[in-house]
Amino acid sequence: MQDLRPIVCSLQNQRWISSAEIGKITGYFGEDLEQAIAVLKARGLAFEYQAERGYRLTSSVMLIDESRLTRLLEDAGLVSATRTSVVDVVDSTNKKLLDWADPVTLHGRVCIAEYQSDGRGRQGRPWFAVGYQNLTLSLAWRIEQGTAELSAVSLVAGLAVCDCLEDIGLSGVCLKWPNDVMSPIGKLAGILIETKSTGLEYLHVVIGIGINIQNASAVNAQVDQPVADLGTMMGSNLDRTSLSAKLLSGLSCALEKMNRSGFSDCVQKWNIRDAYMGHAVIGTIGDQKIQGQGLGVDDSGAYQVRDNHGRIHRLISGEVRLRRVADGPTVDHHAKINQSRA
Repeated sequence: MQDLRPIVCSLQNQRWISSAEIGKITGYFGEDLEQAIAVLKARGLAFEYQAERGYRLTSSVMLIDESRLTRLLEDAGLVSATRTSVVDVVDSTNKKLLDWADPVTLHGRVCIAEYQSDGRGRQGRPWFAVGYQNLTLSLAWRIEQGTAELSAVSLVAGLAVCDCLEDIGLSGVCLKWPNDVMSPIGKLAGILIETKSTGLEYLHVVIGIGINIQNASAVNAQVDQPVADLGTMMGSNLDRTSLSAKLLSGLSCALEKMNRSGFSDCVQKWNIRDAYMGHAVIGTIGDQKIQGQGLGVDDSGAYQVRDNHGRIHRLISGEVRLRRVADGPTVDHHAKINQSRA
C-alpha cells in the first residue's frame, strides 16, 4: 500500500471533498480510492460519504509535519534533527530502529509512525492506537556500559514523558513501575525498552513511546485497564509536531544526564511521581506474587515492596499493581527475589 497521508491531508480540515478532487490531489481514483478509504477506516479514521458531495472526516486531523519537526529539533541542537523520519505506516517503530544496519548512525535516530500495524508493549502485549491522531515514536540512544543502569532507562523515559505533559498544561501525571504513565482517569502512555548490540564498546537502547491523544472507544475496549487520552482531558486539538519535538528534546537531555551520572539522581524525582507509593500492592514476577506496601524505587531502579514481616523485596523485573480485596490474604513468598532487611 502506498503512502496514504496525501488523502488524509486533503481531508484533514473536515471539509467535504469530491472523489474527483481527491483524485486530482492524490492520484487515487475509483476503486483505488475506495480501497484506500477502507484502509484508513481500518486504521481508525471515521468518514462520512455522500454521492453528491464526496468524503469528509468526522473529526479534524493534523498530520505530523516532518519539515517543521526537523527545524524544531535543529533549534534544540539535537543530533536527532538529521536522523528523524516520519512514516505513514510501519509494523513497529522499535523494530524499524532495531533493524537499522549502521551502528555509527543509530545514535539519536528517531522513527515516528502515523500508524503502527503491529505496535508492541511489554511482555509481547499489543499496543493499540488509532492512526493519524496519536503519537507513536521510537528513539535510539547510545548507552556507554558502566555509566548507566539499563533497567532504569524506562524510568528515565517515564519522567521525561511526565515533564513534557506537564509542560503543555496537564496536571496529575504519575508513574506506574516500570513503564506506564498514568493520570487519575487511566493510562496515558506506555514505554517499551529494547536493546541492540553493536559489537562496539557500547550498545544502544531503543525507546518506544506511545501517547494517547485521541482514541476511539473501540480501542479502549481492546485493553484490560482504564485508558485516558490528552484530547479528552485537555479539551483541545494538540499539535503533535510540537509535542514530538518537546518530548524528544526532554528525553534526549534526560538520557545524556543518565549517561553521565546514572539513575541515582532521578530516584527522588521518580518516587514523588510513584502512583503506588505507600499503597498496598502486589508485585508479580512470573507466577510469584509479593504482597505488601509500595516503597518506590532504589538507586538501581528496582521497585521495593515491604511485606508484612518487614522484609523489603527488590523487584528487578515483572510488574506492580494495587492490591484488591479480591486478591485474598497476604502470602509470604521468598525465592528468586532479592531481599534485604528494613
